[in-house]
Amino acid sequence: ASFASDGEDGPTPAAGAVVTGETVGNGRAYRLNPHTHLNQNDSYTYFQQLDTHNHAASPENPPPTTLLHTGPTGTNVNDLIVILSYSNNEQ
Repeated sequence: ASFASDGEDGPTPAAGAVVTGETVGNGRAYRLNPHTHLNQNDSYTYFQQLDTHNHAASPENPPPTTLLHTGPTGTNVNDLIVILSYSNNEQ
């Protein structure tokens, strides 16, 4: 996850986004190219389109959204990046 502590990331209403090991594959299934959006410094549109497609594909039980919406928090400490890594290899 990457998000702005003030609750807004640039000119968008989102604070940031959560990415999993399935995010890019899900985007490709909807013909979304993350490289195009990253090259344009516009990850918001990629995640917004991904969330729209995910919700349309399963409106009864949509997966969690990738975008984080907190609204203004009244603080501006810094941008935060949280990385969780795990292995499913049993030894």
